[in-house]
Amino acid sequence: MQEFYTLFAQVFTQNGLQSHINEQNAATFERLCSHILQVNKVHNLTAIRDVPGVVTKHFADSLTVAAHVPQNAGVIDVGTGGGFPTLPLAVARPDLHITAIDSTAKKIAHVQSTAQQFGLSNVKAIACRAEELAQTDARESFDVATARAVSELRILCEITLPFVKVGGKLLAMKGASGDKELADATQAIAKLGGKLAKVHKFTLKDADGNEEERCIIEIQKISPTPNNFPRQYAQILKKPL
Repeated sequence: MQEFYTLFAQVFTQNGLQSHINEQNAATFERLCSHILQVNKVHNLTAIRDVPGVVTKHFADSLTVAAHVPQNAGVIDVGTGGGFPTLPLAVARPDLHITAIDSTAKKIAHVQSTAQQFGLSNVKAIACRAEELAQTDARESFDVATARAVSELRILCEITLPFVKVGGKLLAMKGASGDKELADATQAIAKLGGKLAKVHKFTLKDADGNEEERCIIEIQKISPTPNNFPRQYAQILKKPL
């Protein structure tokens, strides 16, 4: 436990996440790390297979979004994959109500079973396609949409902004390509009822001093998304907005 706590505290401190450092969180994240690595041996959920990598690239990276999510928000995490940022957010922010969606059923089964095992009652996981769920009563029902390493921003906006209430926000978690993607997505953001609020740039640092450029593109929802969006996914890919 002490070895993990030292690593956890170092990585979180380097990345400005000191508010999430406490013994309870460290204990939970240690168990979660062990669980993810164990499940990964069977189901290949992530390419990251070591403890320092999970702590930095899954836990710390996921929690960089936490400061931009309002208290008690309803959050939809689109394309959650192995549960990121859903699971770290649910641990660190028990006030949030998170719906995690992904089109891969085995990944959603993992997120759901992990949430149950860890007592994360603030997580609901649904196997579905985002563009189909967005045409149900889930449309414009969330305060915040998150997405980490899902699609380029033009495509991502079309499958996420329809979920966000007017006055809510999309937090698109991107790497070094964020600026170019944003430049290409200006028209799409406007068509879908969004407006750029801010780009939060930072450097993700690991325990060995390695750094990777990251940004969170914050898009405010200022008007309802027209009913003809999102289109079928094949159309979105063929002709992005």
